[in-house]
Amino acid sequence: MTRWREEVPSDFRYCPKIPQTISHARDLGLNGSEIRIFCEVIRELGKALGCCFMQLPPYFSPQQLPVLDRFLETWPADIPLAVEVRHPAFFDTGIGGEDFFQLLRAHGVSTVITDVAGRRDVCHMRLTTGCVLVRFVGNTLHPTDFTRIADWADRLTRWFSQGLREVYFFCHEPDNLLAPDLAAYAAAVFSEKIPGVRLRGPAEYVPPAHQGTLF
Repeated sequence: MTRWREEVPSDFRYCPKIPQTISHARDLGLNGSEIRIFCEVIRELGKALGCCFMQLPPYFSPQQLPVLDRFLETWPADIPLAVEVRHPAFFDTGIGGEDFFQLLRAHGVSTVITDVAGRRDVCHMRLTTGCVLVRFVGNTLHPTDFTRIADWADRLTRWFSQGLREVYFFCHEPDNLLAPDLAAYAAAVFSEKIPGVRLRGPAEYVPPAHQGTLF
């Protein structure tokens, strides 16, 4: 951990994902030692620690919110956290979804917004803190990837003007060999369109020059 902390730029941040031994456990790890061990380890990242995130399993429903409430009461307040849910009931107009967002807000926990073409309900556009994690899933650099990025630039501009402070924007592709190209495009668009935004990469890697040899 110390080596990782020292070898990254001063403004780089890690966003550790909570392991499934916690997020997919029936009790969210409340009756074991996994939460304590995980938190002890990631604290070693120091100032390089960004926002952790927990992706709950698709079968985790609003009926299980009391378990999540107990988990969030246990989670250390000094470690930023965002939570992603996938059960369809969280995105209905019923009370279950609203209870979830109110629960996150009460505990100072952020949302994860997933923008994926095949499932639009998880792109819920709800904020609960001044920080948000966005998981953007492209379509192999189809033209719609670029128009969706432009839409995000407009939305983030509005959210920043309304008090949003920090965004962790993750670019994914079905073939993640294309993800760096998508990330570079997003960074260029955000830099151009979002007033005063400060970006953390990506930047082109230029290998150090070295003298050629014959043997």
